[in-house]
Amino acid sequence: GGADGLEINPVASALPLVIKNGTVRNAVLDCDYALNDDDYASNEKNPGALVVKWFFNNDPAPVYQWIHSKKPQGLGVLNGKLNLEYRVSNDNATMYRALQIINPTTELSGEYKCTVSTFNEERSQTRKMIIYVPEKSLDITQTKLKEHKAVNITCKAEGVFPEPELAIRSEERSGTHDTQFELIPTNGVFDAVASVIVNASDLEESTNFECELKIPETNYTAKKSVTVTV
Repeated sequence: GGADGLEINPVASALPLVIKNGTVRNAVLDCDYALNDDDYASNEKNPGALVVKWFFNNDPAPVYQWIHSKKPQGLGVLNGKLNLEYRVSNDNATMYRALQIINPTTELSGEYKCTVSTFNEERSQTRKMIIYVPEKSLDITQTKLKEHKAVNITCKAEGVFPEPELAIRSEERSGTHDTQFELIPTNGVFDAVASVIVNASDLEESTNFECELKIPETNYTAKKSVTVTV
């Protein structure tokens, strides 16, 4: 019956769509729904009743709207950023449900929610798109402290997006170290600094320390290492 007429399929993968900044011409976010026969029939009679909207990062104002009998519109941050001719299917009840974002850049990185409403009901689903920027530089340095009784190991990454994680480890010493971490937002990207102080008495004559940078929810990692001698 009409009560469960609007079927929205679970997102094919709960994983975010991950894109390296500047590497793709366009990205498609689909709102995967289907109408049953009753809804289909009522939609043919009242085409304006079917409405698809997309929202970005919990902003209450939509960034896309398709009222079934009208042309789709890009709004807000997506105004001028969409190919509004893009059709995900030839079915006139679903053809304009997806976003095709042209040359996506970091400011469009985030959470997208689509809502589909008919006369009877509304359904929604959420997709995440992460547009990441690899670091401009990654350096690990050592500074001897307190008459060489301790060593400060500092790792610095510059120009990363979104917020990176840094970990300092050594094969010779188990566990990650008690790390100080600082994040510095700068021009839409982040610099990050991690540092750890190690007592010389805890070190072998020569100890290799590695800094690993990770960008959460992507599989992007980078590593640099330094050898500390005491």
